[in-house]
Amino acid sequence: MIAIAADEIVMGEISRISSIDVIYTTETGERISTLAYLRGFMKLGEMFKTTRKEDIPYPYLSLIESVNLAIFEEFAGYLGQVKEYALELLKSAGYEDKEAENINDRLVYGPLTHYEVINFEKAKSIGLRVKFYEEFKESWSIMRRWLGKYILEESGIHHIKYFIPR
Repeated sequence: MIAIAADEIVMGEISRISSIDVIYTTETGERISTLAYLRGFMKLGEMFKTTRKEDIPYPYLSLIESVNLAIFEEFAGYLGQVKEYALELLKSAGYEDKEAENINDRLVYGPLTHYEVINFEKAKSIGLRVKFYEEFKESWSIMRRWLGKYILEESGIHHIKYFIPR
């Protein structure tokens, strides 16, 4: 989300951007990808859309009946909210409406899993304005020093408190 707010993204050889997905933590500490949850239920619906309930194999029927529709709706709302916010960030970064919508869809719904990473080439193919770090050696060096100083420090909140002006 931070990266897409930028008018250009500088990436190195091992730089990665993650997909946009909400991770929901249950009361028991289980972490659930909202997108995976929704996709799973929709796949079940697709598999059995023309099947009578009596003909659905028990394991699948049990899964279908175990879905909490309130949670399903809440997860759909989370994804809708994050997608709307991401679109707003892309537009504020200077992407045209259609371009922003395409990038947004690919970042929210494109990855196969929550943990799929997007490297320089993939970010470029998605339509993000990425530049290779070698064009920004001095800035890259400053950021590496800053990151080396703060990367292992724990914090109750995460925020950016440094930026490099043009």
